[in-house]
Amino acid sequence: MHHDGFVTDLAIVLGVAALTGLIFRLLRQPSILGYLFAGILVGPYMPVPLFADPTRVHALSEFGVVLVMFAVGLEFRLEKFFRVLPVSGLTGIIEISTLFIGGYFLGQLIGWTEIGSLFLGACLCISSTMAVTKIFEQRPVPNDVRTSVFGVLVLQDVAAIALIAVMTALSRGADAAFGDVLVLLGKLLAVLVLIIALGMFIIPRGIRFIAKTRSSETLVVGSVGLCFSLALLAQKLGYSAALGAFLAGILVAESGLGKKVEHSTASVRDVFAAVFFVSIGMTVDPALALEHLPTSLLVLAAVITLQFVSVVFGGVLSGMGIRRSIAAGLALGQIGEFAFILAQIGREAFVVGPELQPILVTVAVFSTFTTALLLRYSSAISASVDRVIPGHILRLLNIYESWVERMRTRSSEKSGAVASVVRAVLFDLFLAALVVGAFRIWEDEIHQYLRSNFELTQKAVRWVSASVLGFALLPILFLLALAARKLASRLSARVFGTEDSNARRLLHASIIASLIVVVGTFGAFLLAPVVGAGYVWAGFGLALLFTLTLVGRRAGAVDDEIASGGALLIQAIAEQGLPEAERETVLPHALPLNLREIRLSDADFAVGKTLTALRLRALTGANVLALQIKGEIQSPTGTETLSAGDVLHLAGGPVDQEAAVQLLTLGGLRTSKAPEE
Repeated sequence: MHHDGFVTDLAIVLGVAALTGLIFRLLRQPSILGYLFAGILVGPYMPVPLFADPTRVHALSEFGVVLVMFAVGLEFRLEKFFRVLPVSGLTGIIEISTLFIGGYFLGQLIGWTEIGSLFLGACLCISSTMAVTKIFEQRPVPNDVRTSVFGVLVLQDVAAIALIAVMTALSRGADAAFGDVLVLLGKLLAVLVLIIALGMFIIPRGIRFIAKTRSSETLVVGSVGLCFSLALLAQKLGYSAALGAFLAGILVAESGLGKKVEHSTASVRDVFAAVFFVSIGMTVDPALALEHLPTSLLVLAAVITLQFVSVVFGGVLSGMGIRRSIAAGLALGQIGEFAFILAQIGREAFVVGPELQPILVTVAVFSTFTTALLLRYSSAISASVDRVIPGHILRLLNIYESWVERMRTRSSEKSGAVASVVRAVLFDLFLAALVVGAFRIWEDEIHQYLRSNFELTQKAVRWVSASVLGFALLPILFLLALAARKLASRLSARVFGTEDSNARRLLHASIIASLIVVVGTFGAFLLAPVVGAGYVWAGFGLALLFTLTLVGRRAGAVDDEIASGGALLIQAIAEQGLPEAERETVLPHALPLNLREIRLSDADFAVGKTLTALRLRALTGANVLALQIKGEIQSPTGTETLSAGDVLHLAGGPVDQEAAVQLLTLGGLRTSKAPEE
């Protein structure tokens, strides 16, 4: 009878999910939305003659969680992680922090408990890898945008694993001690390092050995068996099964056969992933979802707005350029499958209200729809932003992007010195975390000592203890500031050498601003429980505002140099005819640029069109610094009709320049449907 119940449930769940998934696919929406809707239909809250047992479906959905996390791990190569870290690391940190903080304060605003607000923040800060992948399959985007988006998603996956561990600990009691959380994170790090270190010696070799048998069946059984074995190990160690499955995926991917394993296990994963999303939909009471619709719409607006602003800000600051940053911000504007996993943890521990799940489902449905819709108009949105931002600022951003690219790729004799300064910054951060952690562990004893010996009020005790902590952190913060300044100097030296200039000071200030974002976010999370979240985040905001104001002043000072550099370039091309490799020598040494020359031919798409009609800057992010028409060099106005033989001199990062070449010659940007490897 029990067996018949499972068969009945699977028949109902998969049958309805197949139908609703097909309907949503025909509507050009991700099938995930169809699965969620199927869950609502077969759940206990709808008066329809279709009903699946929620307990049994939930048990089956655990397979979906494990297999989805295994698939995420298969996409996660360690080499890939360290490769995208310099490019997408800053953007990911800003995006995750902004959404987590925004979700927390939004929860407080609508009157939720502190633990409920923390869960809301955790649920909102991770986008949906699955939804983004499906949307990109149906609506391909340029390769550079895809790379940027998946770079941020990789970092979000890492953050999600840590959040699952931390929120699991917090769900065991709303009063979980800060010291316990630190200990948990330390144990988590040790477990990750130990499993990955030991697994790297065994599992990749084992998977390659199995693959030599040329048996797809054996490969699937072995890979899935490993997945569930590590999921069980993680559970035995007190962590989520999702963590073990994720680690299994990473280790299998290191064999170099991740794509093959993913392809072989995709059918099994898709079936149980559908069951998982159906089980989520079954927990949603439509009446409760309708009751909390205003809250859901508020959360939806926060997700879309904060995702867009944080990703664009982080992308521009990390040298991605306006076009890529806007497209990435639109693509990441939804919540993902991790939100349901986290919400389920809180729901099972009874630390979040019943309204969280229907709110998340409502937001997931609407945000997936808006992501696809907004991404369709990404070019138009970029063009609108391009028209609003003054031309000299866009030109500065182009130059800044090329500087950041040089800083990342240019080899330097001081590379080891840069690495040593980075280690110093990380060590200072570790010391600061150690001091704050020790203070939080013994905070009650410190408060008791102050009250009993000095007869202070509770408010005075908090201020005195916070002052003691501040004095203890002062020397560490001083050393951290020195290390950050040295790091900014050595990184800017990669671009400018030893010569001082306004341009170098602009890059130096921009690097300092980036470090303030990273270090300040880390410090604010540590200090908020001690000093108070409002004071800490206000102080962090003021420090960042001051630094960005300084960046703005430096940018104004260097704008004249950029314009002068453009004039000198035109003069050099007109009078000397220097080859491209030598043109940079005629520019001020303090203003290095990456320039690319494009000569149009009869077959090129741009012939007969103007730069304004092509929307070259809006679509590619590259600027035409100089234009040679019939042998005459001039600064472009955008109204010139291009002809065969005309030469365009492009400024911007290599990715933007390549996109501009594609647009000028082919009339479009290359796209790809293949997932990032």
